[in-house]
Formats: sequence, structure tokens, C-alpha cells
Amino acid sequence: MVYKGILKILIFILCTNCVQISFAQEIRVIDNKGTLKTAINNSVKTSVTAPTSPLVGDIWFDNTDVDKIRTKIYDGTNWKLVNTKVELLLDLTNSQKLALLLPSETNTTEIAVPTDGMLLYTSDNNNAYLRADNTWKPITFNSVKNELIFDGEDDADATNDNFRYVSLIINGEWKVIRYDKTDVNVEDIATKSNNAGQTTQPITLTACTALTF
Repeated sequence: MVYKGILKILIFILCTNCVQISFAQEIRVIDNKGTLKTAINNSVKTSVTAPTSPLVGDIWFDNTDVDKIRTKIYDGTNWKLVNTKVELLLDLTNSQKLALLLPSETNTTEIAVPTDGMLLYTSDNNNAYLRADNTWKPITFNSVKNELIFDGEDDADATNDNFRYVSLIINGEWKVIRYDKTDVNVEDIATKSNNAGQTTQPITLTACTALTF
């Protein structure tokens, strides 16, 4: 009777351990103090193809693309991606031939609470901007278009004879530069900031001469 009881206990322990290994991936180990403990026995593999017969919690480093290794974990049904695909890289060596992609908005005004140090690309102006000194500063290039040049001599009012006006669009905003014919070092600038009533680009000599510089 005693042996039968011991046999039943051994069978019960064996069945319990089998269930833990099959479903919970747990194994019994003895630590350095002789204490029997439960430990997780997940597998970690690196390969091009998915591991066969995976168990819950198994980890797979998918190196189909060695430059963009993906980390996946098995949830019991599917391999779940646990890190996003590496599309971009800020790396001075740039061995992977990638680049940094800035967040994009229609215009800098889309940022409700800008902070110095922000970087942004605007689709309206096709330009990148750095937020510094409480203002957005273009950092790639000045997109110039609609450049118009007017000579003050063409105006009936002789008071404008000594000036030339250049009206243009820079990074989506209009600007008019007034040059003094008698002094190459003198130029005045008119923009929407000091001409609030002029919302569109001045496209005539009369409109340019009427501006506040």
C-alpha cells in the first residue's frame, strides 16, 4: 500500500510538470540552497524563417533584412512585432544609408505651443524650420518665387525716382525690398508684419510704394 501511494504521488508530480512545460513553459530547478523553484524556459532564436512549434513567450529575431532586424514574440497564435521597423536613422557614420525624417505639418502655425529646439518640415513652404529665440527659422533653403522688380521712375510721382522695388514670395510669405539707387548699402524691407492690411503679395509699383518700410 505504501508503494502504491508513493507511485501515485510520483505520477501526479510528473503530470503536473508536463502540463507546466507544455502550456506555461515552466520548469522546476533547484537553486544553490537546494530550494525547488519554477523558472520560465522560453527559447530565443535568430533566423530568416519563423521557428517551428513555438511556445507562448518565445522570442524570434527575424533577420530577413540584416539591416532591419525585427524582434517578435509568440503570443500562442501569432508572432507579434514588438519593435517598429527601422525606417530612419540618425547616425553620423550612416552605414545603413538612411536619413532622419522630420515631423511634417502644413505650416509652423500648426504647432500650438512651440518650444525652442523643435524641428519641423512644412509642406506649404517645402522647407524645414528650427524653433529658436521664440521664432521659427528656416534651416534648409529659401524657397523664392513670384519675383517682381519695379523701377520708381515708372511712377508718375517723382518722389519714387530714386528707388527700385523687388517684390517676392519667400517661404510662403511676401516681402518687398526697396533699394536706394544712390547708395548700394541702403535697403528697406516691408513685410506683412509691418503692413497688416496687405495680406497678399504686392504685384504693382503702386502697391509697393504704398507700403510701410
